[in-house]
Amino acid sequence: MPAVVRAIEVNVMQYARPPLPGSVTLARVLIFIQATLTILAGLLFLVAGAAVDGVLPGLGGAIYVFAIIILAIGVALLWGGIALGKLSTGAKLGVLIGEWIFLVLSVLGLLGGMSSSSSSPVGSIVGVVFVGTIIYSLQFNPASKMAFAQAQGMQMGGMGGYGAPPPGVYPPQQPGYPPQQGYPQQPPGYPPQQPGAYPPPPAPGYAPPPPAPPQGPPPAAPPS
Repeated sequence: MPAVVRAIEVNVMQYARPPLPGSVTLARVLIFIQATLTILAGLLFLVAGAAVDGVLPGLGGAIYVFAIIILAIGVALLWGGIALGKLSTGAKLGVLIGEWIFLVLSVLGLLGGMSSSSSSPVGSIVGVVFVGTIIYSLQFNPASKMAFAQAQGMQMGGMGGYGAPPPGVYPPQQPGYPPQQGYPQQPPGYPPQQPGAYPPPPAPGYAPPPPAPPQGPPPAAPPS
């Protein structure tokens, strides 16, 4: 029986999840683009490692390891983008840690490009704007913060003894019955009533009619 109740509560919490704000949707789209580019870069490094491994085996092995790391990062970003659709707090934390690391690397690349006259800082600027948009959409946007807070409260409230369910998940408990015609309103608990608290039932308006007398056979018709 507790397993059935637990399953019902999980289904209720799933359907009661707050709607996904537009800022989170924007962050998910950018993360999916970022994950796709990262996975493609990892595959390119795998091909490069296979090409270099025949000439320089040591360098080819290092490229293989780097390619696997890049692929793992891309898969983690893809999982984070999917989990953000469920307003997962853990996915949000993991994505933000990775994006802050990407932002620091992008800023360092931008500073290095600005100090060098041979390279253009356009790519670093695009990376800073790209990653900064994801960070703002997930961490600083008011609608995103409210949605994640509501989702976390729904996951904690009303399940496993963590408190009452959030408003609107279950119908409110009725304190008593509404007042009826001719009877006073009863407080919750229904204390014993004193004799004569209720009026007597109303008298019937009409008495039943007496039974009809028995009818004899109809009279015979007079002869013509």
